[in-house]
Amino acid sequence: MEGYTRGCLGWFLKRIRRRSALDTRESASSDGEETPPQFDQQLPSRHIYLGEGMEELTGRVLVEEESVLEVSCVGVGFLLVPGQTLPMTLFHPVFQTAIRRSVLGNRVFGVVGGVSGAEEVSGRGVSRGSLGTLAEIYEWQEEEEQREGRNFSLKAKGRDRFNVLEVRRQADGNLLAKIRIRPEIILSNPLLSVFSQSISRFLQPIKPIPAIQPTEVQESKEESGPDVESPSQNLEENIVCDTSVIRSASHLRRYYSRVSSWPEWVYDAYDPVLLVGQIHQKLHQDLGRLSHSQKHFPSDPTELSFWLAQNLTLDDSVRRNILRMDSPIMRLKYQIQLLQNANRVINCRRCMATIAEDSDIFAMSTEGPQGTYVNPNGFIHETITLLRVRDVIQRGHPSTQASWFQG
Repeated sequence: MEGYTRGCLGWFLKRIRRRSALDTRESASSDGEETPPQFDQQLPSRHIYLGEGMEELTGRVLVEEESVLEVSCVGVGFLLVPGQTLPMTLFHPVFQTAIRRSVLGNRVFGVVGGVSGAEEVSGRGVSRGSLGTLAEIYEWQEEEEQREGRNFSLKAKGRDRFNVLEVRRQADGNLLAKIRIRPEIILSNPLLSVFSQSISRFLQPIKPIPAIQPTEVQESKEESGPDVESPSQNLEENIVCDTSVIRSASHLRRYYSRVSSWPEWVYDAYDPVLLVGQIHQKLHQDLGRLSHSQKHFPSDPTELSFWLAQNLTLDDSVRRNILRMDSPIMRLKYQIQLLQNANRVINCRRCMATIAEDSDIFAMSTEGPQGTYVNPNGFIHETITLLRVRDVIQRGHPSTQASWFQG
């Protein structure tokens, strides 16, 4: 019995020493990985794995809001966001014909997301009322040698959102859709807009400077010490006005709100500059590694709302709700709620096991931590970069062929 007790005690002490060594090793590795590895963040956005010598299409295609036009449409398995880069490698003759016509014509084609693999070729996923994004081709190439692996490659950029009005298929199989461009509603200053025009011309205009970046907020906190003010106060002090009497836009808003029908906090809730500042502060607090690796976050309300729709780990239904909103203010308010109610973990879609935390997200691209990439077989993947993952099994062997992140 005594030998058995000694054996159990030795086994227990051995497990404790092993666990202690693992904890020490994990803490040392985590300390060593606090700073993301140095990497040229311009490389992933160039998609140079598609090949050299792609023909560049200069200029920009501008489409009026609420206009109706007919374009070729394709269905993909993800939702394309305005401003997002879309690389494609096409093998199907129907898709190649459609894109070739777009290149020779107005250089745009429609992308309808949330389509399954079988519906991509048949076109059943594109129907009346579907929500899509107009993609503008800016680089393309068609290899004369019909080599296996890549025949027709292109790079496109998401532009305007649209709704499908009608769909018809041509004799060659090309899917044409009549679409209506969704408007982008830019609201004026919510406080000044409540006054009549006869009074507004006598009011001092509010001229805010661009919202401060998270790195600037961090520096101001370090310099100010423990008695630093709240983020909203810091932001209000950095929003200045062109007047010698009232130099702070916060005081000016407070003054105007007292002679209007609503209190100041109502107007602040719809002020795009304040909403942008709240999101910047939230990203800096909750996603420290992302704010460290990302050079800067967009300060324009429209660009920031689409940037968040692309880079946040969202379900397709949530991303579709964001794309249905026509006002950047409504998108930002909705995204603030998403950031406040986030789970802080990344789960597997099938088994719901936790594989990473939000604090592990960092950016290896200038476009953000999440982007779309295409493999040699033409399958488009949405990829997010993480410092570490857990409870995952690696399949196959590492390969540098068609590497998305060349070091």
